[in-house]
Amino acid sequence: IYNFLFKEITFTVHIIVVLMLYQQITGYKVRLYLYFLLPIIFRALFYIVPPIGYFSSLLFWLFHSLYKNKFGNRILAVFYGLYPVVVESLFNRVITFDLLPMLGISINIINKFPILSLLIELLIFPTFYFLTKTIQIDFKNLQIGFSKNQLKYYLLMFDISMPIYFVLLQVFSIFADVIPDALKLRENLVGIYVIYFLIMLIFLHSKFADEIDRELKEQKDNQLQDLEKYSKHIESLYEEIRLFRHDYINILTSIKSGIELKDISSIQNVYETVLSKTGKDFSDR
Repeated sequence: IYNFLFKEITFTVHIIVVLMLYQQITGYKVRLYLYFLLPIIFRALFYIVPPIGYFSSLLFWLFHSLYKNKFGNRILAVFYGLYPVVVESLFNRVITFDLLPMLGISINIINKFPILSLLIELLIFPTFYFLTKTIQIDFKNLQIGFSKNQLKYYLLMFDISMPIYFVLLQVFSIFADVIPDALKLRENLVGIYVIYFLIMLIFLHSKFADEIDRELKEQKDNQLQDLEKYSKHIESLYEEIRLFRHDYINILTSIKSGIELKDISSIQNVYETVLSKTGKDFSDR
């Protein structure tokens, strides 16, 4: 009963961790009930038809991402669908093969005590979250860059590498009795791929961050140019108003002189030659 209980809890935590990773990279707001419903569905499938349960828990996120296809980019959707499963698998094994052995906890001990498997699952998301924060990977920058289809060939390489890693990992696990030093090969594969995985994340993040900075600088330069044009336009309008004020004062002076001399013909002449056109000029401009 003890082993069975921890096995079921570990599986539930495993699905929740993958879901959290999926939410982290995609930015989707996952409904709370899915954290309870999905583990039940996948576990039921495992008991009814094990192969379907296994593959559905792996490929569900890929199908969901392709179905949503938030940014209209299939290469990006594939990345989003594979990322959470690979990260969970990768860091599960990093903790198992590298971190816990440093504390004197071998794989044999982990296999004997199911609670350790649960502990590993609980450590995956905090470990990866802390690591991405330490190396300053901003997933919003990744989303912006990916959505603009920048560096799509690098993203395609990333997409191809993830299933290759996962398939090789399963081959070394399934045929452990046939392949010499299969466990050592798994450890080496995990070590190599975790380095590649992090380097690719850092590379893509830095490229997208540089591109975002370039775009912001370009926008600021455009804003400064527009502001300069606007300032010059305001200056030209002010000059027109100044000239109009000067001319208008002269006109009023002429009219005042005509009024003082009671010279109606000069007042009429000023109106017909100057003032009657002023209204038309204002309307036209």
